[in-house]
Amino acid sequence: ALEPEQHKELLRNVVLTGGASCLAGLPERLEAALRLKASHAKGMPSIANQANRITIHTAPLPERRNGAWLGGSILASMASH
Repeated sequence: ALEPEQHKELLRNVVLTGGASCLAGLPERLEAALRLKASHAKGMPSIANQANRITIHTAPLPERRNGAWLGGSILASMASH
């Protein structure tokens, strides 16, 4: 379970990345779905009050498409692995 203050931070900082994030309209559909769910969060005013403050962060398209490969490449090049 999260503290109410953490709900605010999570809803303001949703990060969308990876190949599937390149689907046309996905960021907008996800934001609309999150706003709808948050506005109907009964018994959780800390979420319901944040429905209009939800923010979807996305990287530029080429970075989103190759993000998983780039992260794996960085991890594989680390001496600890």
